[in-house]
Amino acid sequence: MVHVVRPDESINAISPRQLVLFEVAGRLGFITDAAAQCGLSQPAATQALQQLQEHTGLTLFERGNKGAVLSAAGKSFHRDVAGLLDHLGEALGMEQPIDLWRISARHMRALVCIHQRGSLDKAAATLGVTMRSIVRGVQALEERMAQPLLQGAAAQQKPTAQGAALAEKCARFLSELEWAIRKARDVQDNSEATFVVAVTADPGLAAIGTVAREHLGRHPNACLQVEEAAAPELLTRLVIGQVDLIFGYTDLPTPEGIVWDHLDAAEFRIAAALDHPLAGRSDAGLADLARYDWVDSSGDSQRHAALMALFAGRGLPRLRLITKAPPLIAQVIAGSTALGLMTDYELAQRSDRLIALPCSPPGLMMRIAVARRTDWQPDAAQADLLQRASHYFANRHAR
Repeated sequence: MVHVVRPDESINAISPRQLVLFEVAGRLGFITDAAAQCGLSQPAATQALQQLQEHTGLTLFERGNKGAVLSAAGKSFHRDVAGLLDHLGEALGMEQPIDLWRISARHMRALVCIHQRGSLDKAAATLGVTMRSIVRGVQALEERMAQPLLQGAAAQQKPTAQGAALAEKCARFLSELEWAIRKARDVQDNSEATFVVAVTADPGLAAIGTVAREHLGRHPNACLQVEEAAAPELLTRLVIGQVDLIFGYTDLPTPEGIVWDHLDAAEFRIAAALDHPLAGRSDAGLADLARYDWVDSSGDSQRHAALMALFAGRGLPRLRLITKAPPLIAQVIAGSTALGLMTDYELAQRSDRLIALPCSPPGLMMRIAVARRTDWQPDAAQADLLQRASHYFANRHAR
């Protein structure tokens, strides 16, 4: 999936040079020391940091007794900038941060836009600049990379294979930079940074509601944004920094830079309406179950995999509904004689309408996990939610 980077003049004006200087100043705590380490005079360093504050709209430093102290917004931004610079240096093949100084976000955006739009003339039209201006931006990258990044003639130039790969990495950098600025602005606006949590459209995640309620009660100024989408989209958004965590299941892919932390193994039960003919029958076998219609999820879900395992060797029963929406699954089962697989978590929230048949076979499990970036640095509120989630699942079996 290609993440389309929107033009933003304030971000265009930010240079890796400013970010390198900010990272050093925040780490050392003295602008004078940062200037010396970066080979700048103190006035030049002060001016560069002031420009960074103007471009980001952030007050990054406060005056302390012993030098420049990072503000709350500055601390948030500093946590992200260190990782961003490491990724950018790796993408450009540059070992020293000083090597990034002659590259700007505008240079990177030029290459990204050509890659996304497919040609030089379309990129120029999208960015509202001349083709010559875009070419100069890409040439600055070519000088640092010591290899051609464009191929073709005139207006139809497009990235080489190396250029396309670099464009994808630059797109990620720009997206993560924009997201880091937005998080820091949230902090500066006297609120805790917006924390974006994603859940996959699969069973077992109803417990996250309890975790979210406890988290918001502990952090009254926090803003928790919960999103739901297809797993491939969520993983892409996690990689580029638009999502902080994904609560899902461990059978999903694991892109480079992503790690899954196990939380629990939720058991599937055969769900039925309260007055279902099989209610209370512990002797019901597969033949009895197959006489009824079933509700299932799509083929890439653990619910479907569990149903396949349940009826292995004899073929699936008649399916009347295929959906990834647990509320719809529950509604159909509660209002008919149809059966379906639901986890303990899902059934616990619907005990007034649904039951688990006593003939539910053991061993049909869904492994719940949380995905994060390996370089993710949570703030206190984010760490609290992650810790609460771990404790919730760990204590579930002790109750």
